[in-house]
Amino acid sequence: MVVAWGSTLKSFPTGNVGSVSSYSLSTAYPSTIGLAFGNGIFLALCSGSVQRRVLSGGANGTSWSELSSEAYDNLFFANGYFYAHVLGGGASDWKRSTNGSGWVAAGFTCAHPFPSYNNDFMNSRIAYGNGVYIQVSYVTLSSASVYRSTDGMNWSAINIASTCPSSIAWGNGFFIAYEYGSAYYYVSGNGGTIWSKRSLATRPPKWELPSMPPVEPIPFRRVPRYSGCSTPSTARGISVP
Repeated sequence: MVVAWGSTLKSFPTGNVGSVSSYSLSTAYPSTIGLAFGNGIFLALCSGSVQRRVLSGGANGTSWSELSSEAYDNLFFANGYFYAHVLGGGASDWKRSTNGSGWVAAGFTCAHPFPSYNNDFMNSRIAYGNGVYIQVSYVTLSSASVYRSTDGMNWSAINIASTCPSSIAWGNGFFIAYEYGSAYYYVSGNGGTIWSKRSLATRPPKWELPSMPPVEPIPFRRVPRYSGCSTPSTARGISVP
């Protein structure tokens, strides 16, 4: 698992067995705005006030190297390709690559819910799983839209809740959308058509299908916090293979 924490990329070993590896980003591009895993490698999209870079972290996210200086503002993985949105481009200005090098036109068009905002695409997040794309477009505290597509071209608006989801991820058969500035998230196990609200202090049931009756979430076991240890307050990005 790789986490973007401030100006550092941290790689956590599987099963928490072993040490955490840290990589400090260049002062020219100290912020990570996108993380993705696919085809056996991690990619990170990093930016600064002047420069932007696509970095490769290999299979474990422990050794990072620069791949491209092209300017992108969004990154995700789907159907064997990494997709990156061209900085300042429109809804169809996406490129794709199998390994972070040699980017070509993707033939992909995302939803464009806030055309009056220049940062519409930069603040959008897209996740793909089991033939479905989910896009979360977050612009202001009161403006957020969620869209669903099965072909990466045609999108339909979906309603998660009367809230502002600001990020989206997919893994182990579930889409998860984070509710901005709160202790809650939303989970869907049926391709993004039905969503359930969960607290960050709980986890969803192992099986959560539309035909099943509601199941109470299982609370996490409390772990003592020992003196001398500290927990960072925020993580800006996360990607799990």
